[in-house]
Amino acid sequence: MKEDLSNLDEKVEVVNSKPLRFEGSFSAEKLVLENGEVVADGFFVLKDSYPLTSLVPGLEVDGPHVKVDRNMETNIKGLYAAGDVVGKPYQIAKAVGEGQIAALNACE
Repeated sequence: MKEDLSNLDEKVEVVNSKPLRFEGSFSAEKLVLENGEVVADGFFVLKDSYPLTSLVPGLEVDGPHVKVDRNMETNIKGLYAAGDVVGKPYQIAKAVGEGQIAALNACE
């Protein structure tokens, strides 16, 4: 599915070349592409994201998050989720704790 880029500001240049690496001494100063390079003061890296329901058909979600019970089990028996994918707060300590709960319950 191609995005409609016709409404972009005329100053925006769309580059359709595979990125290979960033280069720079203390920060990213240059993006080396398969067919050239881009020199800039900064870069934004965006990754594609797919809806959770397209990754796991039948998975029950609440907006952008997976619904789980207190045992971190989803509506699909034997499928557990933990961390950022189940909701805020997005913190490492929360993810570790939820991961431990999910692992212990999966082992039962």
